[in-house]
Amino acid sequence: EDPDLYESITNFSRYLRSHFDGLSDTKMITFEQEMENVEAYLALERLNFEDRLAVEYDIDADDFLVPALSVQPLVENAVRHGIGTYEKGGTVRISAHRADGRICIEIIDDGSGKSSLTQRQEKRKGIGIENVRARLQSMQNAKLEILRGDHGTTARILIDEEGGAQQ
Repeated sequence: EDPDLYESITNFSRYLRSHFDGLSDTKMITFEQEMENVEAYLALERLNFEDRLAVEYDIDADDFLVPALSVQPLVENAVRHGIGTYEKGGTVRISAHRADGRICIEIIDDGSGKSSLTQRQEKRKGIGIENVRARLQSMQNAKLEILRGDHGTTARILIDEEGGAQQ
């Protein structure tokens, strides 16, 4: 009877399922599947942030594999830590493209780049990033870069296509 509630429960179920599956399995999934998990997460956060959360996409490539839970935690960091602490909110940009034999995935937030996290939150945030790094290192052809600036943070995943990241 309530389509918004039904959609929220569906997104929450998808979000939980992706985490349970991703934590218990080290398999590769399609970038498209990972983006479905990202969308489920973002749909839930839009309920909290309403018009304070804007998301932009620039996806030129999506026919490759990534470890499960390699992009979604970076989007979560961008939302919660990058723009979530600002009253006015902000924008998260997600892009994926090919250049020079590599796939480049970027998650960019337009926060200040200055941490307003407690020590405990900062430590927890570091665990998420290290988990993503470990997942990417399992590919033996991928790495994660975190670039902080005065006008936001960029999390960049670089995947060397010669290492077998294609579907």
